[in-house]
Amino acid sequence: MRFSYLGWATSLALSLTVAPLTLPTIPTTQIFLPFAAAQTAVDQFQQAGLLIEQGNQQTRTSQYQAAIQSYQQALEIYQSADVRQAFSQESRAGEADALGNLGVAHRSLSQYQRAIDYYQQALSIHQEVGDRNSEGVLLADIGRLYVAQNSPQSAIQQLQSSVEVRESIRAELRQLPPETQQAFTDSVANDYRLLAELLRQQNRNQEAQAILNLLEL
Repeated sequence: MRFSYLGWATSLALSLTVAPLTLPTIPTTQIFLPFAAAQTAVDQFQQAGLLIEQGNQQTRTSQYQAAIQSYQQALEIYQSADVRQAFSQESRAGEADALGNLGVAHRSLSQYQRAIDYYQQALSIHQEVGDRNSEGVLLADIGRLYVAQNSPQSAIQQLQSSVEVRESIRAELRQLPPETQQAFTDSVANDYRLLAELLRQQNRNQEAQAILNLLEL
């Protein structure tokens, strides 16, 4: 997943805030709001969105440990019983956002296995709710982490799964204008080329070429 992982649940939470908020640069030691400060489910849901945005800002400024704290607090809120009851669908999407962003932060710290663990948890939610676009992205990102761990076979498996998901999406785009189809192809090209290169390294040249052929409209 390529930063940023801010999803629609976070955007909804921010839209519920009464007054617009400009977030300052946040020191590593500061957490924006204590969990206990939010009393109602709406307050807590809004707070989780702010914590995700805070974590994104901290990630942009390389404050990865602080970002992990922010994302972890947001995750706890999204998983709380009150928020789940009041915002069942939105809290599930927010949970996936928080997990994915925890993966981003740990990846930035070169903690690849922890990043994979968080990505896989987020992946399970996206598969559960049928978010194929996020599923395809996460599978590819997990594949790249396996490359970083020098585990090419695991990387190939994840990237092949990503291609399968993305090709199912592409099949639904064939009636759309060529420029829309090209934009989708451009968005997946680097992941497809990585898979092809890994296959070639294993002398699986026909499979590699078949993947590259998918990039031709």
